Amino acid sequence: MDERILVTTATGTVGREVVAALRAHGISIRIGMRDRSKAQPLGFDDLEVVEFDFRKTYTYEAALADVRRLFVLMPPGQPGIYRDVQRFIDAAQQADVAYVVYMSGMGVDRRPAEPMRHIERHIMDSDLPYTFLRPNWFMQNYNSWLAPMITAGELRLPFNGGRISLVDTRDIAAVAAHLLTADNVPIKNEDNSAYVLTGPTALDHDTVAQMLSDAIGQTIRYVSTSVEANLEELRGQSLSDEEIDTMRWLYADVHVGYTATVTSSVEDLTGQKPRTFAAYVQEFQHLWAQSS
Repeated sequence: MDERILVTTATGTVGREVVAALRAHGISIRIGMRDRSKAQPLGFDDLEVVEFDFRKTYTYEAALADVRRLFVLMPPGQPGIYRDVQRFIDAAQQADVAYVVYMSGMGVDRRPAEPMRHIERHIMDSDLPYTFLRPNWFMQNYNSWLAPMITAGELRLPFNGGRISLVDTRDIAAVAAHLLTADNVPIKNEDNSAYVLTGPTALDHDTVAQMLSDAIGQTIRYVSTSVEANLEELRGQSLSDEEIDTMRWLYADVHVGYTATVTSSVEDLTGQKPRTFAAYVQEFQHLWAQSS
């Protein structure tokens, strides 16, 4: 296959891994970035990088020129951004893009008011062939926004005893790259698909805390907090009401057992078993050890 692929939101946790996975296939990649000065620090300086911002429609044309396949996810932390993503999807259709892989989240199909679901519905109503990726909670949360809790020795989260089949973002990226580099793209209304992506095992957070403790040689406790107390803390970190609503239903899905679901999608699509949380912890333990 020799078709240019555009990766949007390429600086994020998943987007960076999608770029890395596509590089391994040796195909033409275009990176859309709001700030192109970040290309070199991210290691993108040898790739085609163009200015792109979902909120700036004037950036669409150059980003989509000669693009046949497209990876999209909704950027976090921007209230109402789903409407701009929808406008971009319209532009992609007009630019004769042949296929879009869109990443939303596990359970969005059960939440009609969720912004990520609005984007899914918009793509479904378009003429674009598509595949939706709906991953569970990321393992990489523990070396990003949850890292300060590990440093403090307490994972304070409103999960109660709920279990989560945590998925490594590199496995999500491997699935995306497999789909984007396939010889043939789906045919609209015939074989479009949605895949729930999980890790191989569902874990409760007492177990997660123990695995982290064993890895770094420091006691990490799991402290079950109330949902409202956690959401109030997130509001203090400047999360928008839209993001708070998303977190509320994510926590609800943990409580009812939905996030304990384990699927075989990663292995079915890539031929490789998904990474375990134990392997992830061993790989990244040096980050927590340094900060402890």
